Amino acid sequence: MTHRRKAFPYPMKKRITLMLIAVVVLFIICHTPTASMLIYQYFHKFKTAREENITLSKYSSLFTIITKYIKVLLSFRKFL
Repeated sequence: MTHRRKAFPYPMKKRITLMLIAVVVLFIICHTPTASMLIYQYFHKFKTAREENITLSKYSSLFTIITKYIKVLLSFRKFL
C-alpha cells in the first residue's frame, strides 16, 4: 500500500512561483507610501500644521497617481 506522490508539472510550479513573487511585489508597492511617509515625518519635523497638511497633500497626490498608473498597467496585462 504505497501511495505515489504526484509532482506538479513544471509549468504549474512556475506559475505558483510567479504568483508568489507578484504577491510579494504588490505588498511592497502597497506599503511603500505609508512607510516612506512615516520615515519622512520622523526625520522632518513640521513647524506648523499648515506646512504638514501641504506636504501630506502633495505626497498623497503623488502616490495616488503612481497607484492609478500601476492599476492601468495591470489591467492592460490581462488583455495581452
